Amino acid sequence: MPTGPELLQKTEALLPEHRNREYPPTVTLAVFLKQALSQDRSCQRAVDDWIAQCVAEGLKPPSSRTGGYSRARGRLPTAIVTALTHATGELLCGQSPAGWRWRGWVAKLGDGTGLSMPDTAENQARYPQPSSQAEGVGFPLMRLTRVIYLSTGAVLDVAMGPHAGKGSSERLGAREHIVRWEKPETRPEWMSQQEYRAFPPQLIVREVKMGGRVQVTSMHDPRKAPKREPVKLYERR
Repeated sequence: MPTGPELLQKTEALLPEHRNREYPPTVTLAVFLKQALSQDRSCQRAVDDWIAQCVAEGLKPPSSRTGGYSRARGRLPTAIVTALTHATGELLCGQSPAGWRWRGWVAKLGDGTGLSMPDTAENQARYPQPSSQAEGVGFPLMRLTRVIYLSTGAVLDVAMGPHAGKGSSERLGAREHIVRWEKPETRPEWMSQQEYRAFPPQLIVREVKMGGRVQVTSMHDPRKAPKREPVKLYERR
């Protein structure tokens, strides 16, 4: 459970109404975080570790069965995880030494990856498997893009969407140039209406192609950020 005053206040402000169960939201979040960071990520190991902690602190331990924890994890509001991710990233960036910054700037990097998901009907509908795989033998795939702080590696934000389909591939350019990325006229299914309205009509970015890879940056001026510098930043991610 977060103990810092900033994170504790934010967590308490986001807590939903809940009954006094074996796994209230704050305990569920703490156990879930430890489970995600453990080498053995099984629910049984997570429950066993929590039982051991309760015994060590003189608290009443929960049942050794994993059902209660699994149901509590399903009830955990994603808003808490999202808000704490944002807050943790901001705190780490604000408290990092000035010498860690790149040329005095707070540099942020964007990077993407893909991951497979449990093969459920709900996941297949929202994150369909590649068309190259036969139906019933593949897993739903998600494309995940994150923004991280260069100085600390802390995650600032994450966006998720289908792995395949229009707009999911890398954007390529022939040379270094400034381009305008227009906001799509239709809101993507994976984006909420509030998020869609918050985006500006267009983004002006600089594309730099080196070593067979295209880097996209908001650093437009090549005098302040020569062509090789964005590439070096990407390699440091």
